[in-house]
Amino acid sequence: MNIICTDKSKFDIDEAKIKLKKWLGQNHYYYGREWAYKNIKPKIICEKYMVDGITNDLIDYKFYCFNGVPKFLYVAKGGAFDLKNLLMNFLDLNWEKTEFQRTDHKQFENLPDKPQQLKKMILFAGVLSKNIPFSRIDFYVVNGTLYFSEITLYPAGGYAKFEPYKYEVLFGDWINLPEKHKSRE
Repeated sequence: MNIICTDKSKFDIDEAKIKLKKWLGQNHYYYGREWAYKNIKPKIICEKYMVDGITNDLIDYKFYCFNGVPKFLYVAKGGAFDLKNLLMNFLDLNWEKTEFQRTDHKQFENLPDKPQQLKKMILFAGVLSKNIPFSRIDFYVVNGTLYFSEITLYPAGGYAKFEPYKYEVLFGDWINLPEKHKSRE
Protein backbone atom coordinates (compact mmCIF):
# COMPACT_ATOMS: atom_id res chain seq x y z
CA MET A 1 0.00 0.00 0.00
CA ASN A 2 1.46 3.27 -1.10
CA ILE A 3 0.79 6.94 -1.00
CA ILE A 4 2.97 8.57 -3.61
CA CYS A 5 3.59 12.31 -3.65
CA THR A 6 5.13 13.73 -6.80
CA ASP A 7 4.16 17.36 -6.08
CA LYS A 8 3.94 18.59 -2.46
CA SER A 9 1.88 21.62 -3.49
CA LYS A 10 -0.90 19.30 -4.71
CA PHE A 11 -0.67 16.69 -1.94
CA ASP A 12 -3.94 16.09 -0.07
CA ILE A 13 -2.80 15.67 3.54
CA ASP A 14 -6.31 14.98 4.87
CA GLU A 15 -6.87 12.16 2.37
CA ALA A 16 -3.47 10.70 3.23
CA LYS A 17 -4.30 10.76 6.96
CA ILE A 18 -7.56 8.88 6.33
CA LYS A 19 -5.74 6.17 4.36
CA LEU A 20 -2.95 5.86 6.90
CA LYS A 21 -5.37 5.59 9.82
CA LYS A 22 -7.26 2.83 8.01
CA TRP A 23 -4.09 0.94 7.12
CA LEU A 24 -2.70 1.20 10.66
CA GLY A 25 -5.85 -0.51 11.90
CA GLN A 26 -5.38 -3.56 9.69
CA ASN A 27 -3.51 -6.74 10.54
CA HIS A 28 -2.00 -7.87 7.25
CA TYR A 29 -1.60 -11.41 8.53
CA TYR A 30 -5.29 -12.02 7.89
CA TYR A 31 -5.04 -11.36 4.13
CA GLY A 32 -2.61 -14.10 3.18
CA ARG A 33 -1.82 -15.83 6.48
CA GLU A 34 1.79 -14.66 6.27
CA TRP A 35 2.86 -15.54 9.81
CA ALA A 36 5.61 -12.91 10.02
CA TYR A 37 2.98 -10.15 9.98
CA LYS A 38 0.73 -11.62 12.66
CA ASN A 39 2.11 -9.99 15.79
CA ILE A 40 3.80 -6.85 14.52
CA LYS A 41 2.60 -3.36 15.23
CA PRO A 42 1.86 -1.52 11.96
CA LYS A 43 4.20 1.39 11.20
CA ILE A 44 4.39 4.18 8.66
CA ILE A 45 7.52 4.21 6.52
CA CYS A 46 8.33 7.27 4.45
CA GLU A 47 10.81 7.10 1.61
CA LYS A 48 12.23 9.75 -0.68
CA TYR A 49 10.48 9.85 -4.05
CA MET A 50 12.97 8.64 -6.65
CA VAL A 51 12.92 8.68 -10.42
CA ASP A 52 15.82 7.77 -12.65
CA GLY A 53 16.79 10.70 -14.87
CA ILE A 54 17.79 8.35 -17.68
CA THR A 55 14.58 6.29 -17.92
CA ASN A 56 12.19 8.87 -16.37
CA ASP A 57 10.80 6.02 -14.30
CA LEU A 58 11.74 3.76 -11.42
CA ILE A 59 12.75 0.30 -12.57
CA ASP A 60 12.58 -2.58 -10.08
CA TYR A 61 15.09 -5.44 -10.15
CA LYS A 62 13.76 -8.34 -8.06
CA PHE A 63 15.93 -11.42 -7.49
CA TYR A 64 14.47 -14.79 -6.51
CA CYS A 65 16.94 -16.49 -4.18
CA PHE A 66 16.94 -20.05 -2.90
CA ASN A 67 19.15 -20.79 0.11
CA GLY A 68 21.39 -17.83 -0.68
CA VAL A 69 21.62 -18.47 -4.41
CA PRO A 70 20.01 -15.98 -6.81
CA LYS A 71 18.40 -18.06 -9.58
CA PHE A 72 16.50 -15.49 -11.67
CA LEU A 73 14.98 -12.04 -11.46
CA TYR A 74 12.23 -9.94 -12.81
CA VAL A 75 12.52 -6.44 -14.09
CA ALA A 76 9.46 -4.20 -13.75
CA LYS A 77 8.35 -0.63 -14.24
CA GLY A 78 5.21 1.45 -14.24
CA GLY A 79 3.32 -0.16 -11.37
CA ALA A 80 3.95 2.41 -8.64
CA PHE A 81 0.77 4.34 -9.39
CA ASP A 82 -1.46 1.65 -10.88
CA LEU A 83 -0.75 -2.08 -11.19
CA LYS A 84 -2.70 -2.11 -14.48
CA ASN A 85 0.25 -0.24 -16.01
CA LEU A 86 2.89 -2.60 -14.65
CA LEU A 87 5.26 -4.13 -17.18
CA MET A 88 7.38 -7.06 -16.07
CA ASN A 89 9.53 -9.84 -17.45
CA PHE A 90 11.35 -12.70 -15.79
CA LEU A 91 14.98 -12.96 -16.81
CA ASP A 92 17.87 -15.28 -16.16
CA LEU A 93 21.01 -13.84 -14.57
CA ASN A 94 22.43 -13.14 -18.06
CA TRP A 95 19.54 -10.74 -18.80
CA GLU A 96 17.76 -13.13 -21.19
CA LYS A 97 13.99 -13.71 -21.06
CA THR A 98 13.06 -16.96 -19.35
CA GLU A 99 10.63 -19.53 -20.70
CA PHE A 100 8.34 -18.84 -17.72
CA GLN A 101 6.42 -15.64 -17.04
CA ARG A 102 3.49 -14.47 -14.96
CA THR A 103 0.30 -13.97 -16.91
CA ASP A 104 -1.27 -11.35 -14.63
CA HIS A 105 0.88 -8.47 -15.93
CA LYS A 106 1.91 -7.24 -19.36
CA GLN A 107 5.41 -7.88 -20.60
CA PHE A 108 7.84 -5.34 -22.04
CA GLU A 109 7.85 -4.99 -25.80
CA ASN A 110 11.53 -4.06 -25.45
CA LEU A 111 13.40 -4.94 -22.29
CA PRO A 112 15.09 -2.11 -20.41
CA ASP A 113 18.84 -2.02 -20.92
CA LYS A 114 20.84 -4.41 -18.79
CA PRO A 115 21.99 -2.37 -15.77
CA GLN A 116 25.71 -1.86 -15.29
CA GLN A 117 25.23 -2.87 -11.65
CA LEU A 118 23.73 -6.31 -12.47
CA LYS A 119 26.75 -8.30 -11.20
CA LYS A 120 26.79 -6.27 -8.00
CA MET A 121 23.04 -6.85 -7.51
CA ILE A 122 23.51 -10.61 -7.98
CA LEU A 123 26.36 -10.60 -5.43
CA PHE A 124 24.39 -8.55 -2.88
CA ALA A 125 21.25 -10.66 -3.39
CA GLY A 126 23.28 -13.76 -2.56
CA VAL A 127 24.73 -12.18 0.58
CA LEU A 128 21.38 -10.84 1.80
CA SER A 129 19.58 -14.15 1.21
CA LYS A 130 22.21 -16.35 2.85
CA ASN A 131 20.66 -18.95 5.20
CA ILE A 132 17.11 -18.10 4.08
CA PRO A 133 15.27 -20.96 2.33
CA PHE A 134 13.54 -18.54 -0.04
CA SER A 135 13.51 -14.77 -0.43
CA ARG A 136 13.17 -12.11 -3.04
CA ILE A 137 15.78 -9.36 -2.85
CA ASP A 138 14.86 -6.08 -4.54
CA PHE A 139 16.94 -3.18 -5.86
CA TYR A 140 16.62 0.06 -7.79
CA VAL A 141 19.18 1.93 -9.86
CA VAL A 142 18.62 5.69 -9.83
CA ASN A 143 20.91 7.97 -11.81
CA GLY A 144 23.60 5.29 -11.81
CA THR A 145 23.43 4.62 -8.05
CA LEU A 146 22.36 1.22 -6.74
CA TYR A 147 19.76 1.21 -3.94
CA PHE A 148 18.54 -1.70 -1.84
CA SER A 149 14.73 -1.80 -1.72
CA GLU A 150 13.51 -4.72 0.38
CA ILE A 151 13.63 -8.40 1.26
CA THR A 152 10.35 -10.15 0.55
CA LEU A 153 9.64 -13.59 1.98
CA TYR A 154 6.20 -14.00 0.38
CA PRO A 155 6.07 -12.37 -3.09
CA ALA A 156 2.41 -11.76 -3.97
CA GLY A 157 1.54 -13.67 -0.79
CA GLY A 158 2.57 -16.86 -2.61
CA TYR A 159 -0.41 -16.59 -4.95
CA ALA A 160 1.30 -15.50 -8.18
CA LYS A 161 1.12 -18.17 -10.87
CA PHE A 162 3.94 -18.99 -13.23
CA GLU A 163 3.31 -20.28 -16.73
CA PRO A 164 4.12 -22.93 -17.81
CA TYR A 165 3.12 -24.80 -14.66
CA LYS A 166 6.22 -27.03 -14.55
CA TYR A 167 8.13 -24.04 -13.14
CA GLU A 168 5.85 -23.92 -10.10
CA VAL A 169 7.09 -27.43 -9.29
CA LEU A 170 10.74 -26.62 -10.08
CA PHE A 171 10.78 -23.56 -7.81
CA GLY A 172 9.21 -25.56 -5.02
CA ASP A 173 11.91 -28.20 -5.44
CA TRP A 174 14.59 -25.51 -5.07
CA ILE A 175 13.40 -24.65 -1.55
CA ASN A 176 15.29 -26.66 1.07
CA LEU A 177 13.65 -26.19 4.43
CA PRO A 178 15.72 -26.83 7.55
CA GLU A 179 15.17 -29.96 9.56
CA LYS A 180 12.83 -29.50 12.50
CA HIS A 181 14.87 -29.53 15.67
CA LYS A 182 13.56 -31.33 18.70
CA SER A 183 13.50 -29.10 21.73
CA ARG A 184 15.80 -30.01 24.54
CA GLU A 185 14.16 -31.67 27.48
